[in-house]
Amino acid sequence: MLWNANNFNNNQLSANINIYLQDALKGLYPYQPATDPLQKRVYFPEANFYVPMNESSRKLVYSYNPAAKDLPEELMITASANLSTPVATFADVPCLQRHITVIVNSQDNPDGQFITSAKLNDGRTLYIYQHQEGNCSNLKWSYYSANDIIGLLEQAQSY
Repeated sequence: MLWNANNFNNNQLSANINIYLQDALKGLYPYQPATDPLQKRVYFPEANFYVPMNESSRKLVYSYNPAAKDLPEELMITASANLSTPVATFADVPCLQRHITVIVNSQDNPDGQFITSAKLNDGRTLYIYQHQEGNCSNLKWSYYSANDIIGLLEQAQSY
């Protein structure tokens, strides 16, 4: 997590700090899914699965960590709009950090709230966690819906 708003008051952010925060967050999500408009699919090639293509899935960005010795395969997914919305105060910073974590074949995730799982047709299971802190009910944050991303991931298919 880049920021814990509980440690700071709601002072206004300078333009420079706002840019630094957005740049740091963009660096956490270096990948965009591959789209196939003919088959209406959005692919996450590193993890070998796809979701249906719609307005929400075309705006996703993610990071990917392959399985390691003691760690499962993991993706962190968010909407690209989260990465570019300017923040006005420190209280807005957690709203930039909202994301969905997908753990493949493991329910071990200390960060985030377990929401659901999705069974892929190749036998793997995606365990879906939501990470959301802070008060993000302001209208400027209304374009993002974790439920939209979760709904897409529940329809995931392997290839």
